[in-house]
Amino acid sequence: MKPRQADLAACRALVASGNPTQRGLQASTLRDMGVGQVVQASRIEDVRRLIEGAAFDIVLCDYHFDQSPMTGQDLLDELRDSHALAYATVFIMVTGEASYAMVAEAAESALDGYLLKPHTTAALEQRMLQARHRKQVLKTIFDAIEAGDLARAAAIGTARFQARGDYALTAARIAAELFIRLGDHAGASGIYSAALQTQALPWARIGLARTQLECGQHDQAQATLEALLQQRPDHADAWDLLGRVRFEQGLLNPALEAYRSALRLTPQSVARLQRFSTLAFYIGDRAEALDALERVVRIGLGSRTFDAQALVLLAMLQFDKLDIRALTRTAENLRQKAMRVPDDARVKRFVEVVDMLHTLNERTRSACALRVEALSGKAAVDDDVDFEAAANLLALLIRLETARVPITEIPAWVDAVARRFGVCSTSTELLAHALQSREPYAGLVHASFTHRSATGEVAHGVSQGIKRNPLALGGVAGRAAGALSIRD
Repeated sequence: MKPRQADLAACRALVASGNPTQRGLQASTLRDMGVGQVVQASRIEDVRRLIEGAAFDIVLCDYHFDQSPMTGQDLLDELRDSHALAYATVFIMVTGEASYAMVAEAAESALDGYLLKPHTTAALEQRMLQARHRKQVLKTIFDAIEAGDLARAAAIGTARFQARGDYALTAARIAAELFIRLGDHAGASGIYSAALQTQALPWARIGLARTQLECGQHDQAQATLEALLQQRPDHADAWDLLGRVRFEQGLLNPALEAYRSALRLTPQSVARLQRFSTLAFYIGDRAEALDALERVVRIGLGSRTFDAQALVLLAMLQFDKLDIRALTRTAENLRQKAMRVPDDARVKRFVEVVDMLHTLNERTRSACALRVEALSGKAAVDDDVDFEAAANLLALLIRLETARVPITEIPAWVDAVARRFGVCSTSTELLAHALQSREPYAGLVHASFTHRSATGEVAHGVSQGIKRNPLALGGVAGRAAGALSIRD
């Protein structure tokens, strides 16, 4: 069903390719079809910036960009993670023969279409119009989402799936994601189970595992994911979610290994680099953490997906290595980030922590002691201080002690933080790791948890305070953390 020319005349398209000839031909084809405005980009960084800054109805994106390790698929994943790509946007990947299998597999649900190079203008037109038609069929769902009425959007999607109308499985997937976001795990589980009865769909298994995890059914979620990975060991989303399952069970090293497996499959994923590097930092795998943090800053600093906590952890590792030049660069990147969000209290805390490390020298040790005293007092009582801030504080304290900053209250501050945030075995271990397992401080953290256990005050599993925290999920809550997207 071909859209009316009037519809296309109001459309805004983005053509992204490093090949100027291909880019020009595709732009010309879209204009000949009646697309009103066509923007071109030759670098993947520019593609990200353009999409994050403005709405596009159509995106044609090359899979490979010669000057970038990031692929078009990596970019699509990142845009889905950060919700920078509107549901109604048509995203078509253009790929060569060598990457056909990879993109065809990803096209199961991530893409609205793909084109195999070399392609004809007729093939481009056909793919684009087919994708536009699907968006039009599902328009009522997308409109409800854009209006913020997620319950209505989920109901429309469920009805279309039950009626087995056009694009029923796509509608089912969107509805199930919305149910998860609304906290209706039974509704989501019902749709995923029904979808699995029609086909052995990896996304439905992933979704079912997510609902099992949200309901606290960790063993069932792990079994669902392990069964999928036996058939599809190259499924990055399954490894990602398995990492979260293991994390919430307190299995930190197995969780890191699952995140590592996901990262091997998608080495340029900003969200996965952040998840992996954060957990690697806190369980003491500093070399891997440093490598991953340097990579995520290099490729993701300008992205909406990037989380500034990565700069804090990177600064600490640079301080440990006495790499003053690199630490200066990281501190400046963080200050620039803070200038763009002047009212963000979280980023202000980050600046305070990194600035103490960056400006520390013989003359500033006494002043630093006073600054950390004020910061530590807040961590014990202020409601806006969360687990992430507390873990950062402990990591800072242990470094200041190593640098011979005259601080006498470290044991009291460690005990206060442990009493407030050591509410389960996982959070307790992370706090101890933040202190580099150094005694007697790690012993104070474990003693606090032992006392809490004896009095029956221990949370089961991972407490809500740490589950919703960037430390637990590695920065931005991505696909495996339950972000709403039809990519999942």
